[in-house]
Amino acid sequence: MLKIQRKTSKDYLFEYGGKIASDPELLQAAHQTLTIVQKKGGNPVALAAGALYYAYKLKKTNISKDQIAQAFGISARTVDTNERKIRHLATIVPSQQELVASIIVTSQTLSSTSH
Repeated sequence: MLKIQRKTSKDYLFEYGGKIASDPELLQAAHQTLTIVQKKGGNPVALAAGALYYAYKLKKTNISKDQIAQAFGISARTVDTNERKIRHLATIVPSQQELVASIIVTSQTLSSTSH
């Protein structure tokens, strides 16, 4: 019997998020977030979109829920709901938020020293 591998939230993150994320460190931070969050279950596309929006918000980069929603083919409300779920989980697991923030800070430091 042929077993078909289902796509994960990480697959969707790079497939759809790669279309709008110009900063690879944002994708890396969102990927790290999904490593912990995907164990909690949920729609993999929505989780990927929420993780990317969470990373953008931590970096304080302007991107709208609508832009992410359009890229992932879901509603802006779904993006917001999943970002809030991820933010809540990050407060439960503080090391997760610190890790994602450190990835973002490191990328900002590297890009400012390379200019």
